[in-house]
Amino acid sequence: MAPMDMIQASPSVAVALAQQSTPLSSPSLPSSLIQTMPSNSQIAFIASIAFIMLWLYRYVRLIVNYASSWTFRSIPPPENPTYTSDYVTVIILTICGEDQHDNFKLCLRSCLVIKPYEILVIIIDRNLVRITELAHSIDARIQVIAISVANKREQICEAIPRITTPLTLIADDDIELPPKSLPHILAPFEDLEVSAVSTCQRIRRRPGLGILRRIVEYLGEGYIERRNFEISATSHMDSKISCLSSRLARGKPLNADDDNFVTRLLFAKGWAIRIQMCKEAEVLTTLECN
Repeated sequence: MAPMDMIQASPSVAVALAQQSTPLSSPSLPSSLIQTMPSNSQIAFIASIAFIMLWLYRYVRLIVNYASSWTFRSIPPPENPTYTSDYVTVIILTICGEDQHDNFKLCLRSCLVIKPYEILVIIIDRNLVRITELAHSIDARIQVIAISVANKREQICEAIPRITTPLTLIADDDIELPPKSLPHILAPFEDLEVSAVSTCQRIRRRPGLGILRRIVEYLGEGYIERRNFEISATSHMDSKISCLSSRLARGKPLNADDDNFVTRLLFAKGWAIRIQMCKEAEVLTTLECN
């Protein structure tokens, strides 16, 4: 029997086929829900408003920060300062490798130029002989102290009990201080509410770098410049900064911890932090491109 003949001979089969071929109707949404749904034009309008608000937030904030940074002025040194170099102890925290001797020597010499009361170099045990010889080749008055752990907090903890001056300068081992920087850095301490001072920083460019390392150095320099811009703007607006950098920080002796903790602690205790952005207080630092 042919297929068409089979279909004609069996009405039930024909009905079943007809039912299978009938398309299913999709369920309809309630009219009340349809009326409450936003139209395409409404969605586009809301998206436009959100974009405009975000744009305004970004660029109005940028313009305000630019104005605040441009009008920021450092505190000039007084004619008769309360604090002089005799009130300052320099702490240099280092794990200086043999390939970093040049930067470290530059750091030590620049710290000696400002004539502090004392310089303490905190290192780890295995470098004691090498760093002591290096430091004493520059000036025998430099004290070198060794600890067993290569940890910045432990190094500061070792140094704090040895400090006898009211002010402390904490420095990384690759910074370079301008010769006349100290009077400008100490100037904010004429205000008794000031407990710490941070400075403007610049990258000391190194010659002979390849293209990739030059790119990395450029990116790091951009970060330093953004930080200078940000802290000068916020400090001018409300006397606050996001973080007190430890590349070079001067203040009264504190318990050891990282930069963010120290910053939060000072503000929580009601102390003020000041920024000196003048050329005389500009600190040079070397960026590691490893």
